[in-house]
Amino acid sequence: MSDFARLVPVIVAAGLAAGGQDEIKELYDTSVDMAWVVVARVEVAGITTVVTTQAAADNLPRDLEYGFAAFINEHLHKPDGSDASHDPWGDPYRFRATAEAYEVRSSGPDGVWESDDDLVSTIPRK
Repeated sequence: MSDFARLVPVIVAAGLAAGGQDEIKELYDTSVDMAWVVVARVEVAGITTVVTTQAAADNLPRDLEYGFAAFINEHLHKPDGSDASHDPWGDPYRFRATAEAYEVRSSGPDGVWESDDDLVSTIPRK
């Protein structure tokens, strides 16, 4: 067990004893948000690997921006069986192709596209 895991009960007990339920909830919410960001980064990396592999084999569908969800679900599967084309916050991953690169994007925790917390992977085109 990690040192952090051992300290959690102590932190919770100290917070409750001090009447800090709001602080405990905030700590919990922050920890959960951080965990979802890690999950989304891993998923974006997996999608990036699939896009890179399929692009190298010249197997990317021409209309991938419109059929990205089906493409992701064809190539990736989440351990819990949920839809692999959606990030941990329930928003779809997006794909964009430009002349220079492919882009895989999650709208991040705020659910707003093109904001500072988006998770983005850019794959240069060859």
